[in-house]
Amino acid sequence: MKKTLLFIFSLLTLSLLAQDIKFDVLSNAGGRISNVNSASFTFGQPFVGSITNGTNSIRQGFQQPSFMMGVPGCMDTLALNYDSLATINDSSCTYQMTYVPDDNFEQALINLGYDNILDDSVITANINTVTSLIVSGQNISDLTGIEDFTALSYLDCNYNQLTSLDVSQNIALIDFNCQNNQLTNLDVSQNTALTFLNCVINQLTSLDVSNNTALIDLYFHTNQLTTINVSQNIALLVLDCSSNQLTTLDVSNNTAISQLYCNTNQLTSLDVRNGNNINMNQYNSTNNPNLNCIDVDDPVYSTANWTNIDPWSSFSSNCATAFGCTDSLASNYNPLATIDD
Repeated sequence: MKKTLLFIFSLLTLSLLAQDIKFDVLSNAGGRISNVNSASFTFGQPFVGSITNGTNSIRQGFQQPSFMMGVPGCMDTLALNYDSLATINDSSCTYQMTYVPDDNFEQALINLGYDNILDDSVITANINTVTSLIVSGQNISDLTGIEDFTALSYLDCNYNQLTSLDVSQNIALIDFNCQNNQLTNLDVSQNTALTFLNCVINQLTSLDVSNNTALIDLYFHTNQLTTINVSQNIALLVLDCSSNQLTTLDVSNNTAISQLYCNTNQLTSLDVRNGNNINMNQYNSTNNPNLNCIDVDDPVYSTANWTNIDPWSSFSSNCATAFGCTDSLASNYNPLATIDD
């Protein structure tokens, strides 16, 4: 004899003991349990199912259950403890953090969408794939944290209050702008991919670019350098070293250079014999009070085309032998001399 019972309720706990129990779930939840001696089920919301025991049958019309079946864990792929098997985010995610002590720098990162709260730290995964960063004019005095921008190829931190700057970990840097700060030192020895460096208007007393062999444009005017070695920078097209304290400058190895600005220094020696003088379209060596002779490829060409020189300066193909007595009536007349000493 079959009996059908209809139950509609919000919470059902069912326990059956039988020799031959068959349970078929007909809802979206799916599932089948058969040939068990005991079964117990609790559902938050009714759903469709049937339970049969021998000739007796209980059929019940229910809807899909309200409870969720899943695996709790961290579901954020950027987290250190990301769980690929998790289906329920349990708020357990932890992250590698980057220390950013300067509030103005961190606020700039917040404004750019890389952070969301001013707490001296940024999630490293939010910044280590960034390729371009512009934080100019933000009144930043400490750029600590920049070391974790490991994919950075373009950096603009102009017009801030920086006194030091470490970019040794930013080895992908190609274009670097840090002008109008208060930098007293700058180490770019690890940035071998650099093609553009602009560090004008700082307080640098030295600058080593010997490892930056890819440099094309180098600007460091208005600093306090007394010497610079650009002999390894053979790809250099533009060199602006004006308004420093340089006493000597040799660009004879820089065969590609087309623009040279070395005005307002203390030069006593300037060698521009690079075999490419005819392709130099910008030249300025004015305001060097002790620069009397300038070594060039062709003095005639330079005299005719390079007019930005001091009145007391002249061009020679060999300044070492240019000085001497040029008066043929003198007892010490030097026929090789081109500049009367």
